[in-house]
Amino acid sequence: MSENNRKNILSSELKYTFISLLSHKISVVIIGGGKASFIKCKSFAEKNCNVLVLSKKFNPIFNSLENLANVELIQDYYKKSYIIDKHLVVIAVDDKKVNKRIKEDCENNYKLYLDCSNFKNGLFITPMQKQMKSLSFSIHTNAGNPKASILLANSIEDKLNDYDDFIEYISGLREKVRKLHYKDEFMNFVSTEDFKFFYSKGVHKKVLSMYYGGDNFEFKNCYQEE
Repeated sequence: MSENNRKNILSSELKYTFISLLSHKISVVIIGGGKASFIKCKSFAEKNCNVLVLSKKFNPIFNSLENLANVELIQDYYKKSYIIDKHLVVIAVDDKKVNKRIKEDCENNYKLYLDCSNFKNGLFITPMQKQMKSLSFSIHTNAGNPKASILLANSIEDKLNDYDDFIEYISGLREKVRKLHYKDEFMNFVSTEDFKFFYSKGVHKKVLSMYYGGDNFEFKNCYQEE
């Protein structure tokens, strides 16, 4: 009995597949002019996506976005033509008939869409995202709790601050050894807590000198295999 219950529970759980989009290449259309639409518009615009917002009426809060070059506001009824050249569609309308029509058009034209009325009815969600100097990360709760996601993101950011400079440094090293035959070995060496410890103590260059001839890699590279 308990085994069968477990299988039923697992089969109903939501699972997510994460991808990272190159924001400046992404075009988003948001249908609706209310507060939910504004929040999504601001979020996508701040990440350098190209955003079109379509609505017959706009909440006055949209006035704060008028000067953004990557945001366009259009006063019009929904038409399928507005989604054809867009990568992502955000549905933020209260009208159930219009909502259904937009979803059908998205399905027929293979568009990824988000339903602001119920995230489970869409094909994607927008997680809480943080960008640091050398790191970017995102997080959301499985049950859809934005406030909890903010709490977690802030906590994770505090922990990752200790890694930000280190990751920037070893990413620079990766560029230097990209074409060398021992690249994988080298990156395995520096991408460790042990090497991070040496970095934090300021002796990382001495360690590299011992094993690889310094951060210019002149010693080991002399013995590179043909």
